[in-house]
Amino acid sequence: MKIALLVPTRERLNRKLTLLNSILCTASDVNNITVYFGVDTDDPKRNTILKMAKAFTFLKIVDIPAQPNVDVNINKIWNQLAAVATEDVFGYIGDDMVFRTDSWDTEIINEFSGDKLPKDKIKCVHCDDGFHKSAICINAFMHRAYYDAIGYFVRDEFLVNWSDQWMYQIYKSLGRLTYRGDIYIEHDQWMVRQIKQKVSIAPDSTTKRMLDRDAIDNKARSDAFWGKLGPERDKEVAFWEKKLNIKADYSVVENDLRK
Repeated sequence: MKIALLVPTRERLNRKLTLLNSILCTASDVNNITVYFGVDTDDPKRNTILKMAKAFTFLKIVDIPAQPNVDVNINKIWNQLAAVATEDVFGYIGDDMVFRTDSWDTEIINEFSGDKLPKDKIKCVHCDDGFHKSAICINAFMHRAYYDAIGYFVRDEFLVNWSDQWMYQIYKSLGRLTYRGDIYIEHDQWMVRQIKQKVSIAPDSTTKRMLDRDAIDNKARSDAFWGKLGPERDKEVAFWEKKLNIKADYSVVENDLRK
């Protein structure tokens, strides 16, 4: 069994190197892991990123065709990466994460092996990100059986954000969510650093690019989609409830967390 870490990424070379080195330094066996970088074909750092793939043998580059007049959508890239990954376990990871716990790969593989894995293989494991703790799937691992059955890794209506909350609520409603607080995968995000340090920190150019495209009349489209897609979350829970022949807890599936 192997793990595919699916990582949409653009520019931010230092982030990529930090992520890759943290994996190399903490994994018990790097052969357990394939990192998939989804890289835009118009990424100005593309040539350097391709060189990284030669230096890090566990890294694969997936070309994301440039679409100048189309809004950047990080969640569509996650789905494109899932479509090419061949491993059993998919990791929902950003390029601003840092693996801090030794042998995390062995622990994750164990979570998806033997008696710990349901026969239907529908299970999600998320870890400590250093800020949100168990409250949301900022980082997450799931068996590819979810993707194979439903046809997507994450809901890609959202340009940014919310796919982690969707994932959290679906798996929690099914009783298939496991929190591993002993595995620390730090989310070194600008907003988290701003809250922790209590100082104003501006997003980098890549983040600002996504946020600007997500905004209409100073409001985030992705936030609006969360409310609009409430019935779709219920439909997905109902789909799994029937397929898995279990009783789901719909009380954890909220229509709009902004209320």
